[in-house]
Amino acid sequence: MTKKCVRLGLFSVAFLLASSLAHAQVLVVPQVVDGGAWLTTIAITNTGATQTVVSLSFFQEIPGGGGATSSWSLAFVENVQAAAVVLPPGSTLFLHTPGTAANTTVGWGQINELDGSGVVVAYAIFTARGASLQNGTAPASAAVSRILVPFDNVGGAATSMAIVNTTSSSETINVGIRTSAGISQPSAITLPAQGHTSFDFPTKFGAAVAGLSGLAEFYSPSGSFSILALRFQSGAFTTAPVYSATGPPLIASSSSGGGGGAGNIIMAGFAIAKVVNGTGGSLPPDATTDLLGGQFASYTPAEWQLPFAAPTFGPCSVLDVTTPAGGKVPYGPDAFLDAGTISVTGQNLPPNFTLTKTPLSTGPFYSLPFTSAPTLAYGGIYTISSTGGPQVGPFSISATLPTSFTVTNWDAITSINRANGLTLNWTGNGFDTVIISITTSTLGGNNHSVTVACIVPAGPGTFAVPQQALATLLAVQSGSANSVGQLTVSAAVASPGGTGTAVSSTAQTLVPTLVGGGQVNYGSFTPSLVVLKTLSVQ
Repeated sequence: MTKKCVRLGLFSVAFLLASSLAHAQVLVVPQVVDGGAWLTTIAITNTGATQTVVSLSFFQEIPGGGGATSSWSLAFVENVQAAAVVLPPGSTLFLHTPGTAANTTVGWGQINELDGSGVVVAYAIFTARGASLQNGTAPASAAVSRILVPFDNVGGAATSMAIVNTTSSSETINVGIRTSAGISQPSAITLPAQGHTSFDFPTKFGAAVAGLSGLAEFYSPSGSFSILALRFQSGAFTTAPVYSATGPPLIASSSSGGGGGAGNIIMAGFAIAKVVNGTGGSLPPDATTDLLGGQFASYTPAEWQLPFAAPTFGPCSVLDVTTPAGGKVPYGPDAFLDAGTISVTGQNLPPNFTLTKTPLSTGPFYSLPFTSAPTLAYGGIYTISSTGGPQVGPFSISATLPTSFTVTNWDAITSINRANGLTLNWTGNGFDTVIISITTSTLGGNNHSVTVACIVPAGPGTFAVPQQALATLLAVQSGSANSVGQLTVSAAVASPGGTGTAVSSTAQTLVPTLVGGGQVNYGSFTPSLVVLKTLSVQ
């Protein structure tokens, strides 16, 4: 294997780490209301076998602001620290808003599962206090680009809904309505960044829905949003189900927006890392390599969802994929978008430093110039930015590398026995997440690979990979020409800090606008320190 191939292979590891963090679970509560006659209860459950931590953030509507919101320091009766709510394994926490204010405040919230393990579920309870106490419940869910809402305005009933733009840019949401009277397409709903609005169907859509029942479809060509629906009748209310959907719209306008095809998911995955090679490969032991780069990738809904269907074992997921000889990885993107020239500033980098834009048949790939010597500084702050390109608009975002990371039992791990567990211990500073990835592949003809990836909090300083997950790996021999096993451990910053036009307070930290309309759906610039080695898996 050539040095260039090794280098590209190492970068692929860093890019996958960025992708994993971009997939971290964020659950949206589309409506939160407190004060006046209302209060909200949020129930959060850890369905996993290990402790996890979530952060809570809330946004309140600005009266007369056209759907604009501001940060909401929502206090709960339970007096939790919203930035870090600890959930023991197999537990549920109920959080109650006070409901004591004279005036009603309306907004929305989100629950960010910090380790991205996907074991947290949640729902909201809405309580109206009047002549009689009324309650309605609605699940929290991930934001999507297409939602179906059944509605009923017959016999004195009326459907209402709340809709929230979960992204950091203004978003246009197309609407399609189908009733017994036919199909109509009302004016699209435009919401500002992190905007929120609520309305009842007869007032918003008029004759198209008055006295009728049917199905409403809401669709964003390239953004993401969340919806809550309520059904009112005779002074009582109940929450009504809404349904997330994939693929192109059936009723609403299907403009493709900013790129990649109608209904496609656009992800910005950029990583910066210092990588220390352990044993194996053509690099000597303890050789350090700097990595920096990434892509703006376009996925079909099926490609995007494939990793989410992978089986899980606690915070670990297993991805088993066979790629035909000369074919595309099933979960790989179809195209990459052009963001123009991407500049990099930071410690030890020369002035006017830019990433190399490598043209591929499906679009450009950005990376450090191949001749770059290791120069990135531990604890250094680095900024990537662009004034925009043919497909992606301007952005600027910063990330800080961790200051240190050591796997203390690294030298003792010389092979992996699938019948036993694997424990890793570490120390270091400047990171909040550790990612453990074990990849086994057989080469030649069809490429069969099985990857076990675990995303865990840094704080405990140790983690035992479950034996059930290890049992799914392929048996491979170190040094074999037709198989490979690689263990990668990364200290990463799960919520990159920084400033710039594309920075959001949500997990979507790198979501610039697209030239054709809309914006990147998910994205991050992930700083990490990485150690890796090739080894046998028995």
